[in-house]
Amino acid sequence: MGRRTVTFGPAKEKKPNDPTGLFFVNNKDNGATSKQQKGNSLMTPYSGIIQKYINEDKNAGRNDGHYNYKRRHRDPIFGTSSIFDAGLLGHRQLQQQQVQEQHDDDGDGLDGEESITNDEGEFLPSKQLSRLWSRHKLPLQRLLRLLLIILAAFSSKFIYKNNVVPRIQNFKERTNNNNAASKVIRPAFVYDHPYVTSSYYTGTSNVKVLEKMRELQFEPKKDRLPDRERGIVSRLAILRPFCEFDAEPLPTTFACWNSLSPCRAAEMDLGEEDDDVDEWVLFDMSVNGTGTGRRLEEGEEDNWECEADYDETNNNNNNGTSWIRGIANSLFKRCKRKPNTKDYFDDVPADGLRTTSADLFLFYSQTFSEKEVAMTAVDKIMEEFFSPGGWSRCFDNIYAIEANIPKELDLYIPAAQEELYNWVNGPNRQYEAGFRIIQSGEWGDYDGFYLMEGDSVPVKNYWLDVILGEINTHRPFAVLGAQYDGDKWDAFYEAIPISLLHHTNGNGIYNTSHPLLERLTGQLEVEAPCPYNSIPYDYRMSQMWVEGTLGIVPKLAPKIMMNEEGENITLSDNVAMFSKWANRWKDEEPYKYTKAIHNYAATNLIPRHLGPEYVIHGAKLYSPWDPARTEVTLIISEWFFDRSLNLIKNLDSKDHPFSKVIIMIPPSVSNSHDYSKYTSVPVTLQFRDKSDFMDLCTAEVTTEWFMITNSYHHVSRHVDLMFTPGKFVPVIPFTPATYPFCLKYPYCK
Repeated sequence: MGRRTVTFGPAKEKKPNDPTGLFFVNNKDNGATSKQQKGNSLMTPYSGIIQKYINEDKNAGRNDGHYNYKRRHRDPIFGTSSIFDAGLLGHRQLQQQQVQEQHDDDGDGLDGEESITNDEGEFLPSKQLSRLWSRHKLPLQRLLRLLLIILAAFSSKFIYKNNVVPRIQNFKERTNNNNAASKVIRPAFVYDHPYVTSSYYTGTSNVKVLEKMRELQFEPKKDRLPDRERGIVSRLAILRPFCEFDAEPLPTTFACWNSLSPCRAAEMDLGEEDDDVDEWVLFDMSVNGTGTGRRLEEGEEDNWECEADYDETNNNNNNGTSWIRGIANSLFKRCKRKPNTKDYFDDVPADGLRTTSADLFLFYSQTFSEKEVAMTAVDKIMEEFFSPGGWSRCFDNIYAIEANIPKELDLYIPAAQEELYNWVNGPNRQYEAGFRIIQSGEWGDYDGFYLMEGDSVPVKNYWLDVILGEINTHRPFAVLGAQYDGDKWDAFYEAIPISLLHHTNGNGIYNTSHPLLERLTGQLEVEAPCPYNSIPYDYRMSQMWVEGTLGIVPKLAPKIMMNEEGENITLSDNVAMFSKWANRWKDEEPYKYTKAIHNYAATNLIPRHLGPEYVIHGAKLYSPWDPARTEVTLIISEWFFDRSLNLIKNLDSKDHPFSKVIIMIPPSVSNSHDYSKYTSVPVTLQFRDKSDFMDLCTAEVTTEWFMITNSYHHVSRHVDLMFTPGKFVPVIPFTPATYPFCLKYPYCK
């Protein structure tokens, strides 16, 4: 058996015929064209590529004496080559059979001691096993390709259904909205900086508002002199933040601004009277409150000059006060405040806005163009602002800005504050965005901003003048605001952390130029993806300050301190950094407090409860009881004959709303007391004919409303009944049956 030598140089090959007769081959060596080309006109853009892989497959299956070692191994590509593998299978088998027969005839088969050498005579290893594998691996490759094609088809369908289709639908909706909005011809200024940074101006369809803004705000102030040249030494931004859920009622929160003028400049427009005019107040002087007017509280007598006292001081020699006047004075008195007594801020300067300018920002947490209700709410407020007169005279400009928080991240879920680390992510990110927007100077050069949420309600006139005066009085500061002043913490006051007790509520004034506030806000941004994000921004900044001054590290909820695998999260140690901040600024008292703003979160109030504050946050202000409009009966559950006597004897010395009293007593008890000796309120005895807990239903009440107690209680010094303004319906506390607080007790189920 002879040895065949294969060289690494090019070998002249005989071109095999194509048994399929479907493809032509260009011979680039000699420029000739195969017979198949001449006899067949089939030609496609991919013919050359297909023929290339056919030729390579042919060469791979040849076993003649001209084995080309220069041929590079090429795996069939997923796509074009695999399509024609099945069609070429018979062709390849025929080639292999012909080559095998040729080898058998020559006696030069691959069996036995055959080896292959190069030009230098060096022996090369046999390729038999490799060629056998190449011969049998083709069906397996085709099977794998088929499985990949099926898998890719199902994957593509799943991706298209779950990702592509919703995005296409969303794109169509946004395109329709944009097309409708694009048809609106808007003033050119909405495409200028900084208006173009807010999608409200290019998204709203209320062109009248935009034209009013161009006419009354943009054009007149475009070429205006700088603030300093006009005598303006400070500029304050009033941020009115709102989210998707409180966007619709936002315009109603400005209703009280019409009745309570923010500044003296708008006093004449809102119909306010001059403070110098003496104002008489009618006080109820009756024993049991049957007269009309408000009660003159203890300790207030020295602050008021009443009509009877006035007559006595000015007519010492006149003894002719009629008996009619005496009876009238026993029921009520007309009084006016003495000239030398003033409230805390009664001397507020009236020129606050002459040196300080205030701008109003309507601050949306998400993106205006994606929420029509948000743009509609801003449209209504803008229309009111650009109407003649009113509270708008207290503000230089009005703007609409946005925080661009994605809807799925704009979260505020108080019920999940022990479990979800980003339950308050929306307010936290919105504060950071507001701080950066004002600090950037895009909308103007501001010294700071007053974050005034929708539940921050003015309760007195000139509240903006007072706040501007407080800012000038307390400079310098990082944060100026108020601590909690409600009564909801009384039951667990001693268990409240120091950082929470002394924290400044988020509704306050923030100095964007103070370096400490810059560091605190930056730390909030750093902590956004960690468990500290479960703390509201105002409370978290207080924790940083307490940690730096006292070294007290806050504790977080156990569930929030665990990652998705159930392992505890280790937080970084920031004591050293916070201590460095505290040592640098603690002598300046960066946190300061003002009496002009009070934080009454979750507290119900009536006007009598108010003090020197001008703006209250979180409280619900109700109307007091009016005896001329509402009668109330007091029901007393009694089990003996004299236990309720103490309550009755002290009833007239209390400020209460009761016009009748019913005492429910057992039928076996004999009661012969003459209650008219102890109180002027009519008292009725009623023998119960059912169990004592049924007194609520069996008492014979003739008034519209009643209250019930038992003989072991007494009436407090002030009974402050609260009524809803307008309809004048009593406010009754209750706990919804669906609250977890109710459902966790067995007897509630």
